[in-house]
Amino acid sequence: MKASGRFGFCVLSLLLVLSTSAAAQTGAKSKTVRLTNQQNAPAEVYINFAPDSVLKPSDFPFCRVTGPHNCQFSLTAHASQDVPNPGNKYLNMAVAFNAPVSCGSTKAEVVANTPIGTTSST
Repeated sequence: MKASGRFGFCVLSLLLVLSTSAAAQTGAKSKTVRLTNQQNAPAEVYINFAPDSVLKPSDFPFCRVTGPHNCQFSLTAHASQDVPNPGNKYLNMAVAFNAPVSCGSTKAEVVANTPIGTTSST
């Protein structure tokens, strides 16, 4: 079965939660990226970081580094994994479930805490 078919069969979600506290509204925004597996079976999560991302695979202790810009981990059924980001660093990554991030895979692209004047080409 193709990767896109597996993704269609599985119900998975990527949730970007924005902080709405008064302190966050007046200062730097604090964003949390949460990866959630809503299916009844474990899912393999593949992450590919853009070269300009301040956060790298080694910043994610739960993620097995598979290359300079790549890592992967298993997410059990009905579980979530927050992406740690102390200091609200710039994050630019693509995420795919049950297949590596590639031109043929269904993926989500996440950009958070973009510095002023920085643009992304993902």
